[in-house]
Amino acid sequence: MPVFSQRITSEVTGTVTDPSSAAVPNAKVTVVSEGTNRRLTALTDGAGTFRIAGLAAGTFKVSVEAQGFRQEKRTGVVLDVGQVLRFDLQLQVARCPIL
Repeated sequence: MPVFSQRITSEVTGTVTDPSSAAVPNAKVTVVSEGTNRRLTALTDGAGTFRIAGLAAGTFKVSVEAQGFRQEKRTGVVLDVGQVLRFDLQLQVARCPIL
């Protein structure tokens, strides 16, 4: 009898870009479970892509921050069992304070 493996964890993957759609390398992407407060973090690569795996199904907060850009946050991100969620984010340039 064949045995089939089933994915029981989920993951978030995506690309972080700037307003001109250029990749943002070394952006810090953080996923926090709203149920358990478990926090996982990844840095984007040179193409602006990231992958955070090993997530249990549930509701999450996702935030992205990079030097020179405003932090972006999303709440209520729902992952089902075995889901691979594509989550692309475009960062906005941080405003300089008026002197």
